[in-house]
Amino acid sequence: LPLMRPPIHSSALTTHSSISGMDYMANICGIDDKVCGVGYQEAKQEKCVGYGDYQVCTKVYGSFPKDDCESTYKKSASDDDDGAVWDGPYNDYNQTYKVASLPKAYYLPSGMAVCVKECPSENNFDEFICEYDYQAKVDALMDSDSIIDNALAITYGLKYTNEYKCMPKVETYDYMGYCMPVAAQDAIEISMNAALEAKGFNTTQIQAAADKGWWEMFQADFYTSYGVILGCGLGVTSLVGFIYLYILRIPGVLALVVWGIIAMIEAFFLLPGLMLYMVTYPEYLVIGEDSSIAINGTDYALDAVTGGCDWSEPFSEACGVLGLAYILLGIAALWACIICCLRSRIMLALGITQEAARAVAAMPFLIFFPLVQAAGLLVFFIPWVIFSIYLASSGTVVAETVCYTTSTCIQVKNFEYSDEQLGAGLYMLFIWFWTTQFIIAIGQLVIALAVSQWYFTRDKSTIGNVTVFDSVRMAFRYHMGSAAFGSLIIAIIKTIRAVIMYLQGKAAKAKNRLASAILCCIQCCMWCVEKCMKFIN
Repeated sequence: LPLMRPPIHSSALTTHSSISGMDYMANICGIDDKVCGVGYQEAKQEKCVGYGDYQVCTKVYGSFPKDDCESTYKKSASDDDDGAVWDGPYNDYNQTYKVASLPKAYYLPSGMAVCVKECPSENNFDEFICEYDYQAKVDALMDSDSIIDNALAITYGLKYTNEYKCMPKVETYDYMGYCMPVAAQDAIEISMNAALEAKGFNTTQIQAAADKGWWEMFQADFYTSYGVILGCGLGVTSLVGFIYLYILRIPGVLALVVWGIIAMIEAFFLLPGLMLYMVTYPEYLVIGEDSSIAINGTDYALDAVTGGCDWSEPFSEACGVLGLAYILLGIAALWACIICCLRSRIMLALGITQEAARAVAAMPFLIFFPLVQAAGLLVFFIPWVIFSIYLASSGTVVAETVCYTTSTCIQVKNFEYSDEQLGAGLYMLFIWFWTTQFIIAIGQLVIALAVSQWYFTRDKSTIGNVTVFDSVRMAFRYHMGSAAFGSLIIAIIKTIRAVIMYLQGKAAKAKNRLASAILCCIQCCMWCVEKCMKFIN
């Protein structure tokens, strides 16, 4: 099956735009060729009087543009003999904060990120990472040869940290372009959440806005649990499977397991029903015993009060016990009837399972054939993922503003796609369905051909792993077209279901209950069609 797609014409065709972080000015770290935010708030013109470290500076608010990302604007120095104009770090550091050269995202206490060249590898609370304009002033003071300026840099860093514009450098590791704290992650999260909430931030909304997609969460989960997945999920289960396969070949074991489970299900309903009917309910039938009482020398007989269930009052305790007993006994009787009707099919299934165990024992390579299928799927999966990531990154990055208070907002990135790009995405989804179903169908054909050859061959000594390889040859030479056609039908149905699911999401967001109900019914019908076609295939 060819792995092709319509050409996508986009200057933003890069995989990094979909996973790279975005700073507080909506720049994609390591991609956007911009210099934004430097020198607007703190890097103002200052007129300084004095000499060296002993200067008295007065801010002169210049006309620095807030979002001018390319300008190299610089005011001319003053001709005043008793002072000079400090041009500020806007011009001096404009290349330092060029976003295209800063590929990593480092988060500040405000919940917004700034782009940095590399993630800090150690804790250093005397150095700070800030929004670019604040960073410019801190760096200008830190780069000075004056000890006083260096101390001021730390003072300003702490001041800006208190204003959620800076963050001390903490030890982090690089995870997909994000600087993740190594130690005390929980403590950092708690302290930052407390700081944010104190400023009126809704930390739940911030975390929701920063949620990753399913693919990034899958990678994180696999990285965290790969030992358990590979050890228990693959190693232990394979060992148990081999042992169980060997045990199934022992005469009587399979029948004992299956009929034992059937008997346990019958006992699960029958025994509680009998206990309720024969032990519990009789206690409600008689209240007290027959007795007599003597009044003025004359004995009078007292009959016992009878109880039980009066169905005119069905919600009494006695009727509840009796009704539950009838239900359990009815289910037990129905289960016994079903087993009696299906006993021949159960015996056939037992025989088939035993024969399958013998076939696998005669052709051990059948056990490992699913690994061959998985390898084939992996060969397809790698280029498919690469194509899909490039396609997902070809959209136009749009910054969306999320506000948590009336005066505090942050920006998050989103992608907008053209009709051509959406069509290409649907095509890639269809290719995924078709190819995976084709690989599954080929596997079913190979196993069926191998087992059928083993079953109809009188001389079993001629059967072995060679039979499996011969089945692979026959499947690809004579039956590949059938597998492709059958998988095509399933792929078309799955693609239609995916489109319906997409429309269901749109209807749910629009809160259109009528459309949601209609689409739900259509989805159920397509599910039934898919199951029927799989059975026919």
